[in-house]
Amino acid sequence: MATLDERVALLEGTVGEHSHMLSGIRDALVHLEQRIEERFRLFEQRFGMLDRVLERIERRFDAIDQRFEAIDRRFDAIDRRFEAVDRRFEAVDRQFEAVNQRFEPVDRRFEVMDDKMSRQFTWLVGIQMTTLAAVVTTLAAVVAALVRR
Repeated sequence: MATLDERVALLEGTVGEHSHMLSGIRDALVHLEQRIEERFRLFEQRFGMLDRVLERIERRFDAIDQRFEAIDRRFDAIDRRFEAVDRRFEAVDRQFEAVNQRFEPVDRRFEVMDDKMSRQFTWLVGIQMTTLAAVVTTLAAVVAALVRR
């Protein structure tokens, strides 16, 4: 069995090794903490850059939204113009309807006169054909009388 001094020496050696290991672990932890802090700093920088990029994108979208709003206002103005033109066309259509209503009696008169003239033409042609038949018959009678003599 080992003596007390040997045991104490063994314990001191073990404690020294543990102390040395703890010192190495402490150094490793410090180094790990520094690396983690560096990573967080890099993340913060990247997130800062990302935030700036996102802010620029948001400004672009805001500008695009403003352009669309301006375009919408222009389209609204054009729509109002077309509505005004449509109202003018409707007014002109109403005026034409009024003019058409004025001409309806005249159109009826022309239709009545056309019917009357058609009937008169038919009578005139009939009378002329009758006269022609009478003249031809008379001429035939005169020719027949002359031939008999």
